[in-house]
Amino acid sequence: MADRSVRGSIAVVILVLYCRFQRTDEISIPRMITPNFTDTGFYICNPNYHSHLDDYVLDILHPTSLPLYVSRHDETKESNSKICKYVFILKLLLSGDISINPGPIRFPCGICQKQTRKNQKLLVCDICKVKHHLKCLEKSRPLSYQHDQNEGWICDACTLPPFSDSFFNNSIASSSSDADESNVPSYEPEVKKDIFADIRDTRKRHPKSFLTAHMNINSIRNKFSEIQELLVDNLVDLLVVSETKIDETFQDSLFSVEGYTLQRRDRSKSGGGIMTFIRSDIPARRRMDLESSQIEGITYEVNIDKCKWCIVCMYRPPSQNDNCFSGECVKLLDKCSAVTDKIIVMGDLNYDMLDSNKSKSLSEISDLFDLHCVVKSPTCHVVNTKPSLVDVILSTVPRSLFCHLNFPTGISDWHNMITVCVKGSVERGTRECYKYRSFRNFDRDSFVHDLGEIQPPDPCADVNKAYSGFVGELNQVIDKHAPVKQRYQRKKLPCMNRELRKAIYVKHMLYSKYVKYRNSKTWEKYRQQRNLVEKIKRRSMSRYFIERCTGGHKSDKFWPTIMPFLSKKGNSNGTKIILEEEGQILSDNTGVCETFNSYYVNVAKDIGKDVIFDNLDKHPSIEKISESNTDNPTFTFNHVSNDFVNKSICGFNVKKATGVDSISVKILKEGKEALVNPITTLVNMSIDTCIFPNDLKLAQVCPIFKKGDCMDKTNYRPVSVLPIMSKIFEKALSSQLSEFFEPIFNKFLCAFRKGYGCQTTLLRLIEDWKMALDQNMYVAAILMDLSKAFDCLPHNVLLRKLEAYGLSGDSLQLMHSYLSNRRQQVKIGNSLSRWADIHKGVPQGSILGPLLFNVFINDIFYFIDKSTLYNYADDNTLSFASPNFKQLINVLETESNILIDWFTFNCMKANPEKFQAIAIGKKTFNKEPVFNLKGDINITCEDTVKLLGIEIDYQLKFDAHISNLCRKASQQLAVLKRIGNHLCHLSKLTIFHTFIMSHFNFCPLAWHFCSLSNTKKLEKVQERALRFIYSDFTSSYECLLDKARVSSLHVKRLRTMALETYKIVNKLCPPVLYDLVQMKDSKYNFRYSNILQVDSVRTSSYGKQSFKYAASVLWNSLPNDFRESNSFNHFKSLIQSWNGNACKCNICCDK
Repeated sequence: MADRSVRGSIAVVILVLYCRFQRTDEISIPRMITPNFTDTGFYICNPNYHSHLDDYVLDILHPTSLPLYVSRHDETKESNSKICKYVFILKLLLSGDISINPGPIRFPCGICQKQTRKNQKLLVCDICKVKHHLKCLEKSRPLSYQHDQNEGWICDACTLPPFSDSFFNNSIASSSSDADESNVPSYEPEVKKDIFADIRDTRKRHPKSFLTAHMNINSIRNKFSEIQELLVDNLVDLLVVSETKIDETFQDSLFSVEGYTLQRRDRSKSGGGIMTFIRSDIPARRRMDLESSQIEGITYEVNIDKCKWCIVCMYRPPSQNDNCFSGECVKLLDKCSAVTDKIIVMGDLNYDMLDSNKSKSLSEISDLFDLHCVVKSPTCHVVNTKPSLVDVILSTVPRSLFCHLNFPTGISDWHNMITVCVKGSVERGTRECYKYRSFRNFDRDSFVHDLGEIQPPDPCADVNKAYSGFVGELNQVIDKHAPVKQRYQRKKLPCMNRELRKAIYVKHMLYSKYVKYRNSKTWEKYRQQRNLVEKIKRRSMSRYFIERCTGGHKSDKFWPTIMPFLSKKGNSNGTKIILEEEGQILSDNTGVCETFNSYYVNVAKDIGKDVIFDNLDKHPSIEKISESNTDNPTFTFNHVSNDFVNKSICGFNVKKATGVDSISVKILKEGKEALVNPITTLVNMSIDTCIFPNDLKLAQVCPIFKKGDCMDKTNYRPVSVLPIMSKIFEKALSSQLSEFFEPIFNKFLCAFRKGYGCQTTLLRLIEDWKMALDQNMYVAAILMDLSKAFDCLPHNVLLRKLEAYGLSGDSLQLMHSYLSNRRQQVKIGNSLSRWADIHKGVPQGSILGPLLFNVFINDIFYFIDKSTLYNYADDNTLSFASPNFKQLINVLETESNILIDWFTFNCMKANPEKFQAIAIGKKTFNKEPVFNLKGDINITCEDTVKLLGIEIDYQLKFDAHISNLCRKASQQLAVLKRIGNHLCHLSKLTIFHTFIMSHFNFCPLAWHFCSLSNTKKLEKVQERALRFIYSDFTSSYECLLDKARVSSLHVKRLRTMALETYKIVNKLCPPVLYDLVQMKDSKYNFRYSNILQVDSVRTSSYGKQSFKYAASVLWNSLPNDFRESNSFNHFKSLIQSWNGNACKCNICCDK
């Protein structure tokens, strides 16, 4: 039987070889053929024959058409055995040395045909899926296997063109140009896998030209990864994407690309929207003053070869009225014409330029402004509809535009991408090199040993030389164990993998085929592949989140993965900064750094320059301080211990930025065993010699964009980065100064103090208002703002104030050394400015800076007599209550002028443009008070003011604030729902507590007494979140709370109130809150102790809805063992189990 099988196989091989050498005309074979072995005339007894016989059938029936091509590329074949199985079996059959039914090798090598194993080094071809030994590749072509691991690899066989019989047939039949599917060859037509190949070619031919592109993407939500390649490779300078169909719940960080500045204009309702990406190293700014509120568009002013261009990016929906669009468009173009005569209008305007009747309105606008459309062919191809030209590029100078492209991408269902180049030279940006310390070969024990060999500083030497020598030796050891390296960082495309990239390429090919033949069959194939791509995208997204977010917040990659979806922070993307200074464009990093440095150093130079005191003892603040602090003891700095330095190092955050000395927190923590003693010696040397080391006074400043015009230097906030070692020195001084000044500071000075916060200021302010309103008084407040408060402090006045408060001569000398000879430089990327001296202000980003600011501003309270000043850093709120309305106005105006004078003679600058006023209560509000201050400052009362992040309305109902909280939380919940299918249960809970609940945890006692409807609205947000997390839409809200082991938001706020009351009762809170509640005095001994006094109130709106009343009632309703708890932590654990059953507030009583 075996011999018969072998003879039959040999006969088949002979027949195959005979048919191969027959010269027959080439015929077209249908793509999806179903060969049958019996068609060859052979009889097979077993119907379950092996699939490899199909290859023989093709060769026998069609010997010249598809000799090896189909078997190599047929997608129905089993992977890893397409070409090799066929060739290998032929060789075996011809050899005659075959075992009885051995079967083919499962995974043969594509070169040696031997079995491949898991423990061998292999490469797999992306097309035929055949495995290849690495040794075989080295022998055949040594460079073939050196490829990027993230990219695909193709073997030699698959890189060859399709086999044909051209050697035997001199006249190959040419393929018909007919679009009928019957004339389509059996293999795919030659199409470009890279849809952006034409743009790449244009960029290569014109590397310095300004290339802009537009595409209607019809929802960018799931398609951004396909166009991101266009930006990552820097192929275009400006990309305009219309019909983005996203809202504010999609954070900018989701679409950010390094090296590009993102601008977007979303529609308030569904659909529409426009988004632009412009290279950050091109001098361009968004001109919002030119844009129209009725047209979805973004307008840029771009400088190309020192010429101004206005580029207007538009999207007009078909539903927009022609007259409305025409009128607004004319106004917009009139504004642009006033800026420059070089205008480009691009976008989807939904006017078919191929039909004169449909484009009449646009043609009239073009005639008015001499606009010419450079796109001539159709751009929109809707199925079963005549192609139209609705995506346009219009320009007033068409001769300056060249290389127009109009091509399909397959990304948008109907629209092509259109591009154009603008004549002129635009400098190409260079990739920034990032420096970092490599810990790959870091050995901690060896590092600590080498640190121990550093010579300790000599206590008798100069502290500057001692510190410089110590840091120099330390850096040598650090460079040895963690050398500085550099790399060029390329932004990776998240969720993009080999499978998805290949599926996208296939989709692009099928779309090109559809564009070529335009029939239902090609469209159906494209549609199926498009759906497959979406399926692979979802699977890739799930895998992306599972790999990084499994384990919740404990995973190292959890927050970097989640933050772009939920937070706007950290979205700088290494953007290059370009400034316009005195009409000149500054694009060179060094020049930009110098401009910023000069601006930051001199920003407060003119503030207070007219205030001159020959004798500072006669300074009003110095006189007030001396009068009010006659009994203060003299302060002197003391030495610190090794334990103090060790705790300071342990308390630093590893993620803190590294200063100019290149010593990071991680290095200090790794070597603290050997570094604590020499650092302690240096700190004590600084205290003894009254000299703060000069190397610790060097700051590197990074400009951070705030908002507004990105080419205006005033719209960048300076962030100073000091050496980490300076924080140890400053902490040694700050801890002692804080202890000395704490009893001196006014209790209403609430910033930068232990135990104080925004809630402290707001709680006390609102409580004072409610108590006054309960007594039927007129209440109002003026909110004042300061400009450059930290940058304008004069050093001589600050030092004189320190002396007046009681600092000794040595301590003053040390503080003088700390403030003087400070220098800074601006750093942008790898570019640095020159060092510049700082003559005013306290260093921001330091530990001592905020404390010294409090010392400087503390005497302002000595000048206020009748009203109350609530201070939090540079925010000053002056409040007063009186039964007489005229007295209210008079006192607030008088003492506001006193504050303005204080700012003036202390060399500070008030910012009247940001002054606000509010009249609290209907009684005062209806009077419509107006405050007239010196300097022609007139302030009218507003319905709502924003103070320390809280929106306060004149009725203290907090409707606007609650609405804003619910809106923000709902947006975060929408994002969680969007990505929730890819997250585990633990990850969703982590996001819920971190992002959604955080909105309700900021100053909850300030707005706790909102209306019942607002309280229910808040609870509804939490209920929606819990229902989504647990996929439970039937259980009650109480069951969901039990399942999540959380309390309602109202109960959580009651617990916060109980905790704050405990701190007040036990004097653990700031002194400003001590008198909010009082213990009840009684001459009888009751069963219950620690009872608070509940004062009678006049009104329910303000009296009963106050912290003083509600906290006392709540405290008295708590169990006795709760109130008698002897520690705050014990009380906190007890109150977490309290469910609010004993609460008697209106909300709990209405349940």
